[in-house]
Amino acid sequence: EDPAALDALRAAAPTPPVFAGRDQGGVDVRAALLPAVLEGAAGSDLPAPETLARITVPTLVLAWDTDPGHPVSSAETVAHHIPGARLSVARTAAEVEGWGQVAADFLREAGS
Repeated sequence: EDPAALDALRAAAPTPPVFAGRDQGGVDVRAALLPAVLEGAAGSDLPAPETLARITVPTLVLAWDTDPGHPVSSAETVAHHIPGARLSVARTAAEVEGWGQVAADFLREAGS
């Protein structure tokens, strides 16, 4: 229930290689919501392939290499099962920072 304690844990953890040498900032979650956020993360899993296959809206799946909590293989699985999904895997911090433009381009193309 303490964002500062979570920040301290994160700071003590090894930095994923994609973010080496960069400040990752702190946790931006109100203290009152943090338990629900962590519970939701701990209790979630990938939906079944047949559930993903029913998604019919344009879908952009974003992942970053070396993410310790969400391996690229998970993003590949999601993108594989959603018809027409596009997968974008960032391999550098600059590519992660460019996700806003990736999303804007995707939405522009999807709206055409």
